[in-house]
Amino acid sequence: LRADHLSCYGYPKNTSPNIDAFAQEALLFENCFSHAPVTSSSCASILSGFLPHETKVFENLPLPAEVETLPEILQQYDYKTAAVVSNYNLRQRAGWAQGFMIYDDTMNEREMVRRMPERTAEHTTKRAIELLKQLHKDPLFMWIHYQDPHGPYTPPENFSSLFQDPNQKPRNLQLNRTESGRGGIPTYQRLGSNIDFYYYLARYDGEIGFLDEQFKQLIETLKELELYDNALIIFTADNGEGLGEHQYYFAHGEYLYNSLIHVPLIIKFGKEKTGRQTDYVQHIDIVPTIVNMLRLPVDSPFRGVDLRSDNLKGRKIVGEMQSPRIKDGTRISLGLD
Repeated sequence: LRADHLSCYGYPKNTSPNIDAFAQEALLFENCFSHAPVTSSSCASILSGFLPHETKVFENLPLPAEVETLPEILQQYDYKTAAVVSNYNLRQRAGWAQGFMIYDDTMNEREMVRRMPERTAEHTTKRAIELLKQLHKDPLFMWIHYQDPHGPYTPPENFSSLFQDPNQKPRNLQLNRTESGRGGIPTYQRLGSNIDFYYYLARYDGEIGFLDEQFKQLIETLKELELYDNALIIFTADNGEGLGEHQYYFAHGEYLYNSLIHVPLIIKFGKEKTGRQTDYVQHIDIVPTIVNMLRLPVDSPFRGVDLRSDNLKGRKIVGEMQSPRIKDGTRISLGLD
């Protein structure tokens, strides 16, 4: 989920009315960056507060047991911890369940093209709501990871053509022979004989619209349980998606382009801060923010800072990746705010 395809980040199409409504009551960070363009590496940083070269999670490697995660910290302070995940790379057998009392990685669906296991948004939301109703009377940390939007772009029928302009002149692309998005449509994204750029773009937006509807149900449940006003709610994405920038289409994982690591970050601090913030922030800021809000005496050399600070300038913003798919094996991006 790249930031600039949400309406609240300036996208002209109304892809995210419910996320937008949530953002009106929260603090939206206009310039948040993930540390990697792939799920596992990025999520390791989100959950630990450390950079990929510190967690040793590159590409979609397992999470090492020695990496202490936020749920492990919170368990020490009597928090119940639960997760509902929908991406096969985050399955329990790859180490991601550490620190969680309940780790639901049930994936009874399959991607249309690669046939990899997944769980689409409506089933993720249903299970998350069940756990919220079961656990909400105790101090609770819950991680809900949606697979949508993700290729292949196959939203439900009522969303698949919602953002398609019938008057748009086609822009035909080549079909690649690999899963790379360099110069054309990756094999895992190919939907029938369709080669029109705008066909795939509309379906990508449709997946965002579908996710947005599910997000609405999640927020409504928090309100029904009288949790919404005082809960700390963090909405972000583990990476973006190439949509033609640098001739890179419908993929991620091979570069550190802005389109692949600029992600949404919207945080509702109970009834605290609202509005928009332009300072550059990053995923390693999430764990220290939570720890500080809860006033936990955690002695850890976190790299990030508390996102409630009034001045977040003067910091290095880091992205890094290692992959056999790239020529030199390693890429690093470094920005200074």
